[in-house]
This record gives sequence, C-alpha cells and structure tokens, in this order.
Amino acid sequence: MARKVRGFERIGRRKLVIGLGAAVLLAVLPESVSASEFRGDDVATAARCSLAHFLGRAISDGPEKYGFVEGERVDQARVGDPFRLYTITPAALAGYAAGDGVSSVLTPTETWFVPVVLGGKIRSILTVDGTGGDCRAVALGKAPLAVELNKVLSRWPPSSGYDVQLVAVFQANAYFFAIPRLDDRNLNPFVFEGKGLGLTPKAGTADYSSPVELETIAEELKTAVTENLAPSRETGEGGAR
Repeated sequence: MARKVRGFERIGRRKLVIGLGAAVLLAVLPESVSASEFRGDDVATAARCSLAHFLGRAISDGPEKYGFVEGERVDQARVGDPFRLYTITPAALAGYAAGDGVSSVLTPTETWFVPVVLGGKIRSILTVDGTGGDCRAVALGKAPLAVELNKVLSRWPPSSGYDVQLVAVFQANAYFFAIPRLDDRNLNPFVFEGKGLGLTPKAGTADYSSPVELETIAEELKTAVTENLAPSRETGEGGAR
C-alpha cells in the first residue's frame, strides 16, 4: 500500500512539474495580440526594423518624392515617436451635436504614423499597420503631412506635455489633429497649399497657433463626407479612394 502511495506521489510530482513547465512555456511564447494591445514601443521596433528597406527604396525612386533632398545622407534618417491614427466614422459624425466632446467621436484605428527624421526635421511618414494582430511597416511617404507636422509639434511640443492626436476623416480626404490637454473641443485641420477644411483658403501656410473647435467646422465636415459617400452619377459608386 505504501508503494502505491509513493507511486501516486511520484506521479503527482511529475504532473506538477509538467504543469509548471507548461505554464512557464505559455508565459514565454508570444501571443497573437490585437492592434489595440500594441504599444508605442512595439510600433517603433517594427518601424526601426523596416526603415532601411524603405529608405533604400526612397533612394532608388528619388528621395525628393519622400521629403528628402538630393545629395542628403538619407540612410542616416531615424524614426521618431509613433502617433496612433484616429478616425471619425460617418456614423459618429452624423451623431455629433454642438457641445459634444471631440473624444466622443474619435475611434482608434489599427494604423500608426511614425515620423522619419533627418537633420532634426520630420521628412516623411512611415506607416505601420496592425491589422490582424501583425504589427508591420507598410509604406513610406506623406511628405506634405510631414512638413505640416513639424509646424504643429513646434507650436505644441510633446516635451511641454501636449499630447497631439492625429485624426483622419477618410471620407473627407482630410487630416486633423487634436490636443486633449487644451480641451475636448479642438479639432484642427491640417493646411495643405493654404487650404484646410473649415478654413478660408489663404496664401502662405498656417502656424497652427489658434485652436479650431469641432463645433465650428462640423457642418462643413458633414457635408464633405456626405458628398464623398454619395453615388457617382457616372459609376454609381461613392466614397473616397
């Protein structure tokens, strides 16, 4: 009988050891995570690992297309801190009413914009996609946005506590930024070639020093989205491409 008890003890210990080993193994093995679980560090790592590949393509295609200048050491560019991209869906925009906070209409996407910096300036944007739980860099470009982002961060520097949020309204073909530290009302249009949604077209460029409230541009934004989603008379299709 004692042998049986000792036998059961040995089996119990083996099961315990196996169980603990499995627990340790599960703890070590990387899990498939959703994009919402990605951290800025994960995105920055993915960007760094892919940067040389995309810079090589930029050098081959023509660095000017990517915000660089001919003759620069493009290979010395580095990645900056990632920005998660937010969006405002048509449904959220349609439900917006004056007085609602900007945060109430924002939805985080599975896309991150990573600044590519050379000579102390953002030259281009490396897009990192988290669709399907796989964090990977997919494109380099958006040089005009990079130029404007330099101005925004100069006026509202993260080092002073301004947490700039980048927002894309795809159906309006427009980019915005929000600064939650200021208030929950500002949604500021990026200005390209002197034009920005909700702003009077003007010569020159914006300095982004005066925050714009969503309430003041909401109707124009709704109109732009509605028109973009309306079926085309020629193709019968709608929406931004």
